[in-house]
Amino acid sequence: MQVKRVDVCRDITCTFHSCTDLKKQSDVAADHGVLQLASRVWMFTVWLAQYYQKRTAGRNVQEVIRNDNEEWEHDHDEVEVDPELKSQFRSASSFLPSIMGDLERKDLMEFYAFYKQAICGVAKPTDRPPFFDIKGKAKYDAWVGLGDMTPEEAMRS
Repeated sequence: MQVKRVDVCRDITCTFHSCTDLKKQSDVAADHGVLQLASRVWMFTVWLAQYYQKRTAGRNVQEVIRNDNEEWEHDHDEVEVDPELKSQFRSASSFLPSIMGDLERKDLMEFYAFYKQAICGVAKPTDRPPFFDIKGKAKYDAWVGLGDMTPEEAMRS
């Protein structure tokens, strides 16, 4: 089996098996899946290398990766909320399913939006459900309607 070593950029090196060697070693049914997987892994690796190549532009790669990790951790830090408010919110959230049949659809959407805002924060475009999920889109639109409301404000509502 031939192994190729490719320097994608100055700091990232990839090793992969050539497709012709994989083709010789596997049967037709398994061959297609292996080649697709190898192709996807290779495309992702190239994309990742290009991304970091643009991000580094003369800087230390390890520093850029560390900064990216710090940004991610900062974005996902839990907002400090009053423990009593959290307790009341959990209690109300657990009570809601018992009265769902008595509420109108509009009210349920509003409760859903407040719940998502309190738990997940502001809605992101990447959270939008697919086109054919009508119910999911209605829920998402209700969530987006809350805008930049803080999780604490959503819990109070």
